[in-house]
Amino acid sequence: MPELPPLPTYHQVLMSGSETLSPSYASSPTNQRLGDETEVKCNDYDCKCMEAKCTWPPEASMPVAADLHGSRDRVFCHARVSVLQVEPKTGMFQVRVVCQWAFRTFSQKSDTEISYRGVPGIRVPGLEVDVLESRVWKDLDSTKNNESSAIGSPSTRNTIFWRGTSIFVLRGYKRYWVRDFPFDRHVISLHQMDFVWRPHKDDDTFYDTMKVVWLKIDTTSVLSDWNPKDAVVTVGESDAKTAEKSGRESEFASKFKIRLRIERVHGFYVRQIFVISTLIFLSSCTPLALPPTQDAMDTRLSVYGGGLLTLVAFKYGIMDHLPSVPYSTFTDDFLMWQIYLVFVLIMECLVAFRCEVALLSRIDQLENYLLLLLCVTWSAALLYISTSKPTRREPWCQIPLGDTDALDAVVQDIFRYNSKPRLGHEKKANNVSSLKERLGFSGRPA
Repeated sequence: MPELPPLPTYHQVLMSGSETLSPSYASSPTNQRLGDETEVKCNDYDCKCMEAKCTWPPEASMPVAADLHGSRDRVFCHARVSVLQVEPKTGMFQVRVVCQWAFRTFSQKSDTEISYRGVPGIRVPGLEVDVLESRVWKDLDSTKNNESSAIGSPSTRNTIFWRGTSIFVLRGYKRYWVRDFPFDRHVISLHQMDFVWRPHKDDDTFYDTMKVVWLKIDTTSVLSDWNPKDAVVTVGESDAKTAEKSGRESEFASKFKIRLRIERVHGFYVRQIFVISTLIFLSSCTPLALPPTQDAMDTRLSVYGGGLLTLVAFKYGIMDHLPSVPYSTFTDDFLMWQIYLVFVLIMECLVAFRCEVALLSRIDQLENYLLLLLCVTWSAALLYISTSKPTRREPWCQIPLGDTDALDAVVQDIFRYNSKPRLGHEKKANNVSSLKERLGFSGRPA
């Protein structure tokens, strides 16, 4: 039996485009590179592969009455996903999914086909799912109008039109990369979502899979610091099926991959962190305008020291609003550079104090230029952060999904490798040959 390839590390899985991975590992979409999946290429900042993909089939319009009434045993779903919780520290997320169903079934004499069909449900193996409500009811007006219509198609006569509502709460975990805080983006993968018929809303088993012909995902957020974007709905080539119904072909699927996109609202952090810290820093730099004489030395050092302590106290005072991660973020670097520069100015003040009197006028002139340079530089940095930086966020297709999806992709590749037919045949042949040798058969007739 051939040896299995060694498992790649998590870093190798995230960097799936590297040459260290085998072709089977590199083909798994563990780094949100959806260009091949959606057949759309992206440049650095204009990400198009995840835009306008919230509906399946792609670019499908809202179904009209003829589609709803003329598709028997086909389900139409309009889902609204609300982001309830996002915690980068614990790596947890929680969403609420409200599904509106519409489908038509065959009308039996007892009108109770839905009693053995069950209620709509979703099955997500990678997440915790709580079903708050799942029910269906008959749309009497649509049913009566369709039965009494003389021009109705034969496939829609003697049928019942159903509507339904299901409410689910999904909880899961992922690794959040907040290096660009507060301009970070995140993609929450809901893994593979199976649409099924359940006997009851709380049952783990299901009758059968749904035949979903239209699915639309609307994303909202109840959190004020997160701005949701359109979700991405994709279906694998093996999951999409086509069947002929009522003389026309209809494409349906029961398994979907749904990815939610959220980005942080940056305005609050720009006003309350970057603007305030920049004003404190520029105020601390004002002693550069004083002459570097012995009389003004105590005033300069006291202002520098007070500004340094104020910046340190401000940095640790806003820790509740910063993500608790073991690496430096964009905001941490911004604040630390201001602290470093104030410390450098203190050292420069001490050096200027030890210089000769003849050089004081030249040092005073250099300090004035330095003050002007610091004011222009940090004012330009603040302008860049408030205007240009929000438009140059990390592209959506370059955002890693997290540990869960990476490990799932690795496990799938391993099982795909072990399930090759030739491995089974080789093992069976080896077992048969070893058994013959043990029993003393030579393979020749007596």
